[in-house]
Amino acid sequence: MNPLFYLSRKLLIAAVLIIATNNCTRQSATETFSAETDAIYTKEADAFIASGATKGQTAQTEAIRKAIAGDTEALNNIRNGRSKTDYADERVSINDSIPQLRIYTPSAGEKKKRSALLYLHGGGWCFGSIKSCSRFCTELCANADIVIAALNYRLAPENPYPAAINDCVEAIQYLVTHAEELGIDTAHISIGGDSSGGNLAIASVLKSTHTIQSLLLFYPVTNVSQPYGQSWQTYGEGYANDAEIMEAFTDAYIPQDLRATGMVSPLMLNNEELKRLPTTLLVAAERDVLYDQGKQFIEKLRAVNVSARHITINGSVHLFITVSGQDAAFYKSVERAKEFLVSLP
Repeated sequence: MNPLFYLSRKLLIAAVLIIATNNCTRQSATETFSAETDAIYTKEADAFIASGATKGQTAQTEAIRKAIAGDTEALNNIRNGRSKTDYADERVSINDSIPQLRIYTPSAGEKKKRSALLYLHGGGWCFGSIKSCSRFCTELCANADIVIAALNYRLAPENPYPAAINDCVEAIQYLVTHAEELGIDTAHISIGGDSSGGNLAIASVLKSTHTIQSLLLFYPVTNVSQPYGQSWQTYGEGYANDAEIMEAFTDAYIPQDLRATGMVSPLMLNNEELKRLPTTLLVAAERDVLYDQGKQFIEKLRAVNVSARHITINGSVHLFITVSGQDAAFYKSVERAKEFLVSLP
């Protein structure tokens, strides 16, 4: 067979994929995958739920309530239990010498300045750590050839709003100040996070004095004031992120009188504030209490002409970035995050 046939075929497939991606980006707020792929996401999510991986939410909610009242013992036990698992890969070098920061750098390739991502773990502002997101940070660092900095920000309720945001802004400044030694191109610093970490990422962009290139968000919290949307009702129990624990997280993080402010509920940002946000990619879990508010946030960004893309991983549930069990959704997220970050000008 003529080798040119194979080359032409590859070029044709590549062209079709590019056209499909562009059409999807222009025409729809939600990227659509094949029915076969969607079935895999759903099957893995159902197995994840059935495995009991999320059955500790009642105990976690009680621990948060006790901590709000001043007894943090149960919450600290949960925090310690969730911080035992770590992830490493020979493709990535890890620097743990900086207090509260972990720096991921590609092991291979030339020594050069790279784009950087400050990544903020989820956990309802109350638990989680740089170990929670170590798998994601490692895989994205290796695949996208970027520097990633994961942050241990202060947790609520001991450190309520705005402590975590202040830590994030300080981390941005650290990356800028130490860019030379860390191999970071300061013109290409993005911020990302999952769930509450995505919420902090949005606020950090607005509070930072440094220009942030993009936002990378996974099922972020964008509204902690009523109303929450239909997905809050539909998926409020039994889908890996119950409404009850979300309410406890919110009570621990922010007082009632501040919940409608844009720094904690980005859906409440006015148009001028929204225009200050950079190019954004939001990857959503379909069966999630946070689904509607994430989609509404992207619609608001588009309404003020901020470049914003919304991808729904159909059938998936919350937690696929930080908790193993939904591998197809996890690796699709890594793939889409890579594509997004390397396509930035």
